[in-house]
Amino acid sequence: MIKKTVLFGFITAIAYVIWLIIVVETGLSKKEISFNFPLLINAIIVSIPMYLGLQHIKNTQYNGTINYAQAFYSGAFISLCSALFVFIILAFFEKIHFLIPELLSELKISSEAYLKTEKKTPEEIQTIIDGYNSTFFIAKGHFPPIILLSIFSSTIVSLLVRNKDTFTETQ
Repeated sequence: MIKKTVLFGFITAIAYVIWLIIVVETGLSKKEISFNFPLLINAIIVSIPMYLGLQHIKNTQYNGTINYAQAFYSGAFISLCSALFVFIILAFFEKIHFLIPELLSELKISSEAYLKTEKKTPEEIQTIIDGYNSTFFIAKGHFPPIILLSIFSSTIVSLLVRNKDTFTETQ
């Protein structure tokens, strides 16, 4: 089961990074949209491999029957693996100067505009912007959201995948 959860975590990470590349290359992150469209797509991108992974685990490891707890813990492990893979991929991208400079540039521009509306002094703004140059800033910044998003997806997808009630099972 461990190999399969790692595999589905890797698939989730690849899908997430591909979507991130699409968002940056198309300029979608710069556009004003009434709702957070990229976040909605992130949730879908994370949920689909999660669903496929939990279905596969249900069919191969649990002989077609799985309760919520088993599905949730498997999903949580997929979530952890996907977040680790996203961190590794984005750290690698930073080392080879792919995608990360564009992300940092967009982040600095949007942050500076936001901080000006918050009435921050130019020195405070510059201090905050300088902090974006720390090592693996983007990779570290994507780790917590992907964990939270995938755990949230795991919670919902586990309800869809389960076919045994966790609390009324007999031993």
